[in-house]
Amino acid sequence: MNLWKRQKKILAAFGIFLGLMYLCTLISRAVYANGLPRVETKKPQRMAIDHRVEAGGMVQQGQEYALYLPSGLRVRTVHAHVGDRVTSETLLFELDLEELEELIRRKQNAVRKLELQLQASEEELAHAEAQRQTELARAREDYERADREGRADMEDAEEGREMMEAARSRESAMQEAWRRLEDAETQPVTDSSQELIRLELSEAEEELEKYEQVQEQDGKVYLETEGIITGLSVSAGEYVPDGAAVLYADMESSLRFHATLTKEQKNYVDQGSPAKLELDGGSCEVTVDYLEQNEAEPESYKAEIILPEGIGRIGQSGNLQVEARSETFEVCVPMEALHTDSNQRSYVFILREQEGILGTELVAEQVYVKVLDQNDSHAAIEPGSIDRETEVIVDASEKLEDRTAVRYESFKM
Repeated sequence: MNLWKRQKKILAAFGIFLGLMYLCTLISRAVYANGLPRVETKKPQRMAIDHRVEAGGMVQQGQEYALYLPSGLRVRTVHAHVGDRVTSETLLFELDLEELEELIRRKQNAVRKLELQLQASEEELAHAEAQRQTELARAREDYERADREGRADMEDAEEGREMMEAARSRESAMQEAWRRLEDAETQPVTDSSQELIRLELSEAEEELEKYEQVQEQDGKVYLETEGIITGLSVSAGEYVPDGAAVLYADMESSLRFHATLTKEQKNYVDQGSPAKLELDGGSCEVTVDYLEQNEAEPESYKAEIILPEGIGRIGQSGNLQVEARSETFEVCVPMEALHTDSNQRSYVFILREQEGILGTELVAEQVYVKVLDQNDSHAAIEPGSIDRETEVIVDASEKLEDRTAVRYESFKM
């Protein structure tokens, strides 16, 4: 009986010991688990990646024209400014009439000088041609004379030997006369300098006509049509430049919005892409009408939109927005799950089970992935490294390392 009681006490004590051990194990596991990083996971989704491209730009003229003036004119007064809307009756600037008259006088003298040079050259050429005709007539006479005299000598010859000598003499004389005749006929009088003088005279007359047209306007400069001044290269007291004096936009041409896209943005924008354009709080639906690489900056592209009638004004700033949707990808994860190492390789942490000192535990396994596409919220991953059943860690209470033991639960940082 006493033995049975003793055994019961031993068994009870052993049971209590096992209970205490189990309780200690639970407490140890709880303490261990409480110290582990807490993570939140999500499974990848099948979805398309939306891209929103935004680029600032400015409204510019549609068709630009240039106004040119003869060089050497001094500007007296400037009335127009860049951005002014002008008509054919709007005075742009005035020229110094005294200097204009002096320039016209010089051009007239230059024209007269070239005319005299041309006249003298023509007279010299006519005289030379008259001399050539005289030499040609003499050469003909010499040829005919040699023919006549040679025939007479042959007729007077009495013997065969004398006749042969007379024939040779006639032939030699006629050949010499014929050469002189050919030389006179094949050497017409020409003077290339005369053509150069004519060209110079034509250019001088054209220049004089331009200056005289300015003088007819009393030195006042106007546009021939309505437009907006986009460039002005003249200043009071300065000379008119060799290039365009005035640049202006044609009011009949549609305005254009110009924006610059990065190489990455260009991947989601094509010629003909629908877009939204915001100008001073208002917006309108437009189309990307033209897209080309920027020659000055090969890493950027120039986009052009032809604006609807009545929309925008030259110099107005705006914002271009283009929405683009990719193809559908099988495996997409939130951007919070995507990380990059020092070698710019992309990776994610996924949830795995492994055996630990206290039994089965969860760990964060680092898996390298290939990103196919991404935006601000999601990234498309090449299938294989993970699939749509993989638990991908999207948030953690502390920084994770490969094979870090973690605790799986939703939490707020």
